[in-house]
Amino acid sequence: MNIPTALPTLVTIPTETLETILPYLNQGDLYHCVLTCREWNRTLIPYLWRTLSVCSSARASRFGEDALRALKMNGSLIRELHLGHRLLYERCLPWEPVDSNLWVGEALINKRGSLVNLTRLHTLELKSFHHFVYGFFHARVTALVRQNPSIQCFKISRKMDASALMQLVIQYMPNLEDLEIDTVFRGDVKELLENLPEKVRTVKLRTVEHLTSPATSGPDDTKAMARKVRSHHALESLTLSGLLSGREEDVLVKFLESCSPKLKIFDGMGCFWCTGNKAVAKALSSIGFVWTVLRWNEHPYNIADEDVAKVIANKSWTVIEVFAKKLRYMAVQALVENCDNLTVLNVMEHGYTAFTGAHMQTILSRAKNLKSLQVHWLRGTLKISTEDILMSEWATTSLEHIDFKIDVPRVHGQIADKDDLAEEIQSSRDIQRQLLRRLGQQKNLKRLMIGGKITGTRSRHLKHQRNCLEFTLEAGLDELKDLKKLELLDIHHMDHRAGVPELEWMVKNWPRLSHIRGILDCLYPPGDKVQVWMETRRPSWR
Repeated sequence: MNIPTALPTLVTIPTETLETILPYLNQGDLYHCVLTCREWNRTLIPYLWRTLSVCSSARASRFGEDALRALKMNGSLIRELHLGHRLLYERCLPWEPVDSNLWVGEALINKRGSLVNLTRLHTLELKSFHHFVYGFFHARVTALVRQNPSIQCFKISRKMDASALMQLVIQYMPNLEDLEIDTVFRGDVKELLENLPEKVRTVKLRTVEHLTSPATSGPDDTKAMARKVRSHHALESLTLSGLLSGREEDVLVKFLESCSPKLKIFDGMGCFWCTGNKAVAKALSSIGFVWTVLRWNEHPYNIADEDVAKVIANKSWTVIEVFAKKLRYMAVQALVENCDNLTVLNVMEHGYTAFTGAHMQTILSRAKNLKSLQVHWLRGTLKISTEDILMSEWATTSLEHIDFKIDVPRVHGQIADKDDLAEEIQSSRDIQRQLLRRLGQQKNLKRLMIGGKITGTRSRHLKHQRNCLEFTLEAGLDELKDLKKLELLDIHHMDHRAGVPELEWMVKNWPRLSHIRGILDCLYPPGDKVQVWMETRRPSWR
């Protein structure tokens, strides 16, 4: 982007107009805008420097010096700071002086002697990367946080000492509202939860390993027993994953009692273990909490099929996200029998499972409020067949997100209109039309994802799906004409035959469609006409 050194008319452009243009510029162009002249600086700074984020090495090497110069000028205006590269870690984290009690105004002097004046942050994200950050990382992060008591959102994906991290959250972030620790926390989970700032609204702890602090262990520690738990009446969501070492009741009961009816989401592996704990259930009941969301969205531990079934048998579930390998015979039966209230079902990843396409069909015939169905990884004898889709009526017309593969009988080969195969081809297309007619009844659909990679039976290599929908007008694409809300179509890694006529039809009938995955990712390369159409008519669909 080449910017003239003087454009006096720019100053007269309304700020509202500028803010509609600026989101289309990349971070490097925005840096150059700031550095072009002082008049531009005064106009653009209030918008640009709400966020500073340089995470990739390529962007850091290209725009790093511009970012640093702009940072010296405008550090006090930055509201969001996302660090994911060594360059910005070294520049933005303050260096403590020899005497840790010696402060220079509102900022600290860094290793190079320049002032780092970041004092008005609302969001701080410390991303993980493979470069070593020189200096005392814990102390430097602490110094930055102490300069910014206004921090409301804090996310960390870097390994950090548990006690130092706990001190940051408990002592130096009085206005914290959103906390996400996206790394392993090996420490006193009880102390962390009970002393969270009272304004906190969402808490996500990716992996915890509960270790009792020495200062709070032992029955004779009267100071720990007398400690007052802060109130957390603003808390709305708690995601807790990992192991509480069998101390779920001790860790969670007092904390949950400090919450209010605003708590609506309580999920994660750590919460999964609590579903059968009477004391935890009582504490939740006392604040009016009803378990409706079951998310098992991290690698599962060895839990008996019977135990999983007991949890799923709770008829109040509206959202279930679970690994396929955890759905064995008793768990699948419990899921099918208790699916009536489901709005979201996500069976994640592949693996040994008892869940089949037939079970999915049964759920579709019972779950009247189902809005999202993702069972993408079923294959082999478990796959979703044509019969599974057509054998009965679906109870829901509210689906907004569909993500699964359908096994459809097809005539294979690059030329699929040979005279001697005409009968088989027409039979396949008649079935496809019926399938698409069923999908076309879901008029609220926004995401239709029926593509994807599958694994061959004798090879670990990923292959294109051949027994799939052709997605042509001859095979019934026009049955989807009522999907006026469709925003995303995924037919990638399939033996589809969609071409220019189908693309023209989509433009005419799907006004909200913003992206297609897989038009060019099919078993046989599309013709030149398709590629030219994509480049000239809808380059954003590629």
